Amino acid sequence: MAELKNITGTINSDVQNDVMPSSDVKDTEQEMKNLESTCSKALRTVVLVCVWISMGTYMEINGPTLKDLILRTRSSYEDVTSAVSGRSVGKFVGVVIGGLITDRFGRYSDLFIALSLTVAAITVAIVPWINHTDVLWAFYLLLGITIGTIDIAGQRIVLVSWKEKAASPMHIVHLGYGVGGFVAPLIANPYLAVTETVGPNTTNSSISNTSMIPTTTIPTTTTTSVISPSRIEYAYAIVAGIAVVVASVLYGYQCRTSLLSRKHETMKSDNQNLTRTRKWREMLNPASCAEGHFCFGFLILVALFLKYFVYTACDRMFSTFIRSYSIDHLNFNNDDASYLNTLYWIFYAVGRFVGFVSARWVSVKVLLMVESACLLGVSVGLYTIATYSQTALWVLTAMAGFFIGPIFPSGIAWGDLHIELTGLAITWVLLGSSFGGLAFLRFGGYAYDHLGNKAFVFMFMILTITVLCVDILLTVLSLAKKRITGRKG
Repeated sequence: MAELKNITGTINSDVQNDVMPSSDVKDTEQEMKNLESTCSKALRTVVLVCVWISMGTYMEINGPTLKDLILRTRSSYEDVTSAVSGRSVGKFVGVVIGGLITDRFGRYSDLFIALSLTVAAITVAIVPWINHTDVLWAFYLLLGITIGTIDIAGQRIVLVSWKEKAASPMHIVHLGYGVGGFVAPLIANPYLAVTETVGPNTTNSSISNTSMIPTTTIPTTTTTSVISPSRIEYAYAIVAGIAVVVASVLYGYQCRTSLLSRKHETMKSDNQNLTRTRKWREMLNPASCAEGHFCFGFLILVALFLKYFVYTACDRMFSTFIRSYSIDHLNFNNDDASYLNTLYWIFYAVGRFVGFVSARWVSVKVLLMVESACLLGVSVGLYTIATYSQTALWVLTAMAGFFIGPIFPSGIAWGDLHIELTGLAITWVLLGSSFGGLAFLRFGGYAYDHLGNKAFVFMFMILTITVLCVDILLTVLSLAKKRITGRKG
């Protein structure tokens, strides 16, 4: 009997050792759920990166093809940049629509992005066939609506999914735009027209139409003769095809997300801020973004509006005019000017990747000041040595892309660190972006035509000074958060 008890006791002991305690089982299940949730968020972020790549290609294809559009519409820099600025008006409409539908129907955010990409694909495929600037303005208006909606819905998904860890994912998503931006000149370059510009004091290889056209970009009258005709419709078709492919992924992803959300309650709880419906009073009240502190919420939103107003003007001015400036002022040939534009977007993407890495170790408050201060230094260099040195222009263009690129996601991450950026809060911020692009792009085209091409670098320097001043204001507000709200900034 004693031996039997010993054997039984040994068996029971072994069984107890083999069976995992219930607390360990729960911990393991929770770890698996956390891992599944993290993988789901990472996959969604990768899809959004593809969305931003597509958006970068179809929004920045106008930069390398600007001269082709001028010649196809038989107009001037002022006329075409005014038409392109229609996207800023459209973005104004798009961010309002995006803010409303994201706050009211957040669970369909993927569908809204997919529909926007579909509309963008159709629109961008038609753009190179338009020969009237008024009609071109209307099509860029439509493109602006799509980017406004995508900006709101996509960024809201990132902020809700990653919460306080959103700074790095926000940078990597916006990195996609930089990738699309430097891919766009590569797509366009084989299809750009090539011309020889001849005048009293200049002979330059650029682009042209099939006729002799007087230009007003310099005080003396010049003419351009065709060497190779423009075929940019092929480049725009490729860009449209990219948008269609990415849109199809989003349609599938929306179906998958809808099905999974019905089966898994964890997914519903993870996306609670997206799926809940907000009342109109809550949506429009700045206090709802700042834990009931109306004054602080209002000040942050106004400061972010100003920041994106001047930042977008700075971004649009540089990306739109740098290729034309290099040809007209420093006599770059057609290919080198396109490569210069590509270099800008390569370092634009690199800057956002560095921001993605840095945001894990450095406070976004510090990143914001470093980016704007360094950008000011670049603009001073462009206004001085880069006006007579091709080498300096190459170097400073790369540096400009590196420091301009991460400013947008850094600003959004900074704002979400201080208040909750709801759909309409992001709408308000991006309205500043729309107004900035609209006002300064048209003004920049006018100055380029009537004051000479060096007006471009002068305006760029003034804008970078203003960006730094606004970032100083944001830093002051961050330091004053405890005084205003009673909570540490």
